[in-house]
Amino acid sequence: MRKIEINPKIISADEGFYFGKAVFETILWLEQPVLLGAHLKRMTDAMKKLDILAFTETEKQALAGLMQEKNLKNQAVKLVVSDANLVVSTRALTYTPETYEKGFSLKTSAIRRNASSEVALYKTVGYLENIREHRSALEQGYDDMLFYNESTQLCETAIANIFMVSEGEILTPPVSAGLLPGILRQWVLDNADVQVKMLTHDDVMAAEEFFITNSLMGIMPVKAIDDRPLVFGEITKKLHNTYRAFIQAHYA
Repeated sequence: MRKIEINPKIISADEGFYFGKAVFETILWLEQPVLLGAHLKRMTDAMKKLDILAFTETEKQALAGLMQEKNLKNQAVKLVVSDANLVVSTRALTYTPETYEKGFSLKTSAIRRNASSEVALYKTVGYLENIREHRSALEQGYDDMLFYNESTQLCETAIANIFMVSEGEILTPPVSAGLLPGILRQWVLDNADVQVKMLTHDDVMAAEEFFITNSLMGIMPVKAIDDRPLVFGEITKKLHNTYRAFIQAHYA
């Protein structure tokens, strides 16, 4: 059985520690965990694909009891699992109403994603490139970094999936562009009419609205890409409000 800890100071050294053979999920936990089933399915699918030991029934029960005991409401909860460790960490929620009013500004990265990388499909702890590029964006006065792949097709940001609106149609890149299939990305695909297709730089320049998604921010409007200002458009507003109503009705 794995060592199960909340906010641990010491973990067991294994391939997850030495080589990044570990996966994680970050969950928005209000009164209840938002879309927990989808998070756990993605995690267990990744564990199977990457040859990380499956959860035992004892571990599942111990984790459920520990999470209930610790009262994780209104926090960001991260689960990290490797062959020897199952770690739960928590942090405060940082997105405010003012964040959504301001929107995010994106800086285009000079780094290109590898669309053929199998690892890109899974939420592994090998996040150094994302961390460095996100930090670089912040240092340059932006909120996040935007990636294209090696064929200059739109991919994702350092911390989120991306959607755009062109001539009234919502568009987003396919997983085959080299992106992580996000939980909120899938929620948008399930709840809006979205065309999934390869998108070029020209497509990006022609679009009128953009928004990005992840499990903590939900649906965030993009107010600028590089030096190009954008508007918080009506389609983005409607979808943002629909998602807020959804989580208020089911999880708050």
